[in-house]
Amino acid sequence: MNVEAINNFIVLLAVILIDQMTKNYAIDTHILVSNQGMMFGSFSDTSAVVRVSLIASGSIIFFMIYYGLIYFLSESLGPLKFGISFLFGGALSNAIDKVYLNFVVDFIPISLGNYLFHANVADIIQLVGVVVILYYMFFCQDEIWFPDDKRGVILISPTSQLLFAFKFFVVCMSALLMISLFSYTYMEVEFDSFSGHKRSEFVSLALMLSSIFSLLIFIFGVFLSHHFYGPIYKLNKYIENNEWDQNFILREKDQFKELEILIKKLRKKFLDNDN
Repeated sequence: MNVEAINNFIVLLAVILIDQMTKNYAIDTHILVSNQGMMFGSFSDTSAVVRVSLIASGSIIFFMIYYGLIYFLSESLGPLKFGISFLFGGALSNAIDKVYLNFVVDFIPISLGNYLFHANVADIIQLVGVVVILYYMFFCQDEIWFPDDKRGVILISPTSQLLFAFKFFVVCMSALLMISLFSYTYMEVEFDSFSGHKRSEFVSLALMLSSIFSLLIFIFGVFLSHHFYGPIYKLNKYIENNEWDQNFILREKDQFKELEILIKKLRKKFLDNDN
């Protein structure tokens, strides 16, 4: 993890910490309003163990998406990455409330005309994050999508890239199913209460989480493969279009940076021979 990623991770943790501190103050001073909404509302009738398991697993899934965005976006997009950290940090903090309290702590009254509703610090920080993200999406597209070095699509070598990502998927799915089978067997042997509804609940959640994790790993593999096959794609275009009069420069996240030095040497020889 590089320095930039660590800085964004610190921002994420700071958002969670500040929000939780203000919510604890609201609870202590009895100025809170409980909000039963939240992404995990459909699991509110399950046991505390299942809810805690969901927040742990869900947080890892959320963090995988977050880290993927931070990793693949250019280093020049610092404000955008902070906006993403604000959005994900606020969402994770609200998720923590829902699991441990079964409701989200709101305490900031906001009035819009005749309509009054309550929010919390995480909601406001998320709103700031959304504004930053929307600003970049509408006004800074050139910085995000490399207009001067377009590759058209993510799948520039479909067969190779999909096979690359599928290998990630198979390894991840196999590991998760093995862990799930071990956990199921262990609970079957050790706990008499693990039967009936709890068995089916465990199997459903294990399959759901394993599928989500593996799908995310597959998507991550597709994007990661783009940085491996991208240099080959650009090298082919460079040679086919006879662009020896131009410098060969790879993208910021591309692998095989040593190709730049190699092409520079070949380019010098080519130009020398041409003269």
